[in-house]
Amino acid sequence: MQGPLANSMLLKSPSRVQRHREPWTEDQLLGTAPDDQIACKIGRYFWPVYERRIALGIPKADCKHRTWTVAEDKLLGTMPDNVLAKRLGCTRRAVFRRRHALGIDRLGGAVRRWTAEEDALLGKMPDRELALRLKRTRKAIAARRQVLYVGLYASSAAE
Repeated sequence: MQGPLANSMLLKSPSRVQRHREPWTEDQLLGTAPDDQIACKIGRYFWPVYERRIALGIPKADCKHRTWTVAEDKLLGTMPDNVLAKRLGCTRRAVFRRRHALGIDRLGGAVRRWTAEEDALLGKMPDRELALRLKRTRKAIAARRQVLYVGLYASSAAE
């Protein structure tokens, strides 16, 4: 049996699993399959198998994390994250996290920080006009207004 049901059975039904007090001899199996399967195979509870694998620094077998190569790291920031993700066969989020962890700017340079002067202009003119003036997208203007709880521009003609 696999998955969460197997884990709960191993946690709740001591009759299924013998209690082990002898030293570990199954270290070579750790990380070769999911912990719940290893636990069933060697007749141990799930948590001791999990804790032993972690203590030995062995990555889990069903891990979705990938090991990045130097060549892949060199590609970070050279193309949009979604394009690189498709090329490497991983998610855009994985590419973003790796690039961010290494301090590599996205394609097109670093993200421009908002200044106090730009913040002061929010809500003082229509988003479309402000976007052109600040050379930012309308989406970026709207998002920043939401973060700062600034309402939409209300023209005097509407009053």
